[in-house]
Amino acid sequence: MREHTRIDRVMLRRKAWYRFFRALTLLMLIGTALLIGVIGGLFASAARMLPMGAELADIHPPSPTRILAIDGTVLAKVFLEKGNREEIPLDRMGHMEDATLAIEDIRFYDHMGIDPHGIVRAFFKNIQTGESKEGASTITQQLARNLYLTRTKTLTRKLQEMILAMEMEQRYSKQEILEAYLNQVFYGSNPNSLRSYGVQNAAHNYFGKDAEQLSLAQSAFLAGLPKNPAGYNPYRFRQASIDRRNLVLTNMWHYGKITVDQYTQAIDEPLKLIPPKKPVVMSVWHAPYFVHYALTTELPKIFGQDTNEYVYNYGIDIFTSLDPRMQKEGEKEVAGQVRANHSRNIDDGALVSIDPQTGYIKAMVGGTDFSKSQFNIVTQGMRQPGSSFKPFVYTTALLHGYTPTTMVSDRAHAYPSGSGEPWVPKDSDWRYLGSMELQRALWQSRNAVAVAVAADVGIQQVIDVAHRMGIKLLQHFVD
Repeated sequence: MREHTRIDRVMLRRKAWYRFFRALTLLMLIGTALLIGVIGGLFASAARMLPMGAELADIHPPSPTRILAIDGTVLAKVFLEKGNREEIPLDRMGHMEDATLAIEDIRFYDHMGIDPHGIVRAFFKNIQTGESKEGASTITQQLARNLYLTRTKTLTRKLQEMILAMEMEQRYSKQEILEAYLNQVFYGSNPNSLRSYGVQNAAHNYFGKDAEQLSLAQSAFLAGLPKNPAGYNPYRFRQASIDRRNLVLTNMWHYGKITVDQYTQAIDEPLKLIPPKKPVVMSVWHAPYFVHYALTTELPKIFGQDTNEYVYNYGIDIFTSLDPRMQKEGEKEVAGQVRANHSRNIDDGALVSIDPQTGYIKAMVGGTDFSKSQFNIVTQGMRQPGSSFKPFVYTTALLHGYTPTTMVSDRAHAYPSGSGEPWVPKDSDWRYLGSMELQRALWQSRNAVAVAVAADVGIQQVIDVAHRMGIKLLQHFVD
């Protein structure tokens, strides 16, 4: 009897444990399913907000748009801040590939866009230190974030970053991804607030040379900056930037990218930076009035409302008709004439030179100092046309039966004026030359003849011809 009772108790305990483990297993399965559902939902929600298709078709960062003269001379580079870069191929980056991978993503060529090993390592290291300083973002994730996402640290953004990284790995080769990353990543700024995007731009701004000419130590220095560009700024925290450079070199030696001798030589190399450059501004453009006119007036005629999109996001080359030699002479002549006439209270001047065969602008000087005034006297001055209007008068005359050899009279004649006093046209020489051919009157720009011809053919007819030839601001004549 007692034996049966003991067996029954054992069986009851076994059944209780069985029910407990069954319930625990069921709860774990339900919890796992819920967790998978939540994670799947988060991924689905994150994926819906991601760029896809055409938006993900080009991972290359925007380059500056170049305004070029007729001979190919670069008149100006136009860019948004992040477009101030020069994109170069991976094989022209010298040591930058090995240095960057050694400090940012040593398993770059082995993972699929995210690095599980790196995630686990960062997780345990952050738990060990009690801080969240160790990151696990791959270079592909960083590129995805920089191109398409914000830097706000949220779970949704991290999931988006991971999805984009895996999608990019399917679309592009490792070399294409690394090249795009190195051409767009931010390398900090100098004391003049000149910001460096991309390795070529950074190499020029910090060392005054191309990326492929950088020494091993210089490349390691640049590779260490993207992690914390402000904290490793060599102008403010020189020793911190050197320590970071040395960490990059240590990693390169540890991973077999350099020899001991290379490591020792690079560690001992002093950090020598060029004097801080200043940001490029419009006042140092060549032919700045012309460049500004092209950007604000001519390009909108071509691109319409998409002008800014093309100019600032596509890095296009815009060829113009400007002749640098003629532009230089024009600027010199305008400046000289303004100085020579300073006593007459003339403090600015302008010039435009147009090819009569094509109508192309060969030189444009809208003022003497673009940095002080961007007002373009040529295009915005709305000055009286003066003698430049006479060709419209003579064109009208030719249309009304005149010929170049028609005889006209250069003589004094009074015309009614709005002031009530009669107006008598005169020339600067205060003379009247009498009878002459029409072509001579145009050649010598005789005012009295031009007015007489206009009166003969009709002022309204002259206005109509000017309108037909593109003059827009003339009002129709009212008797």
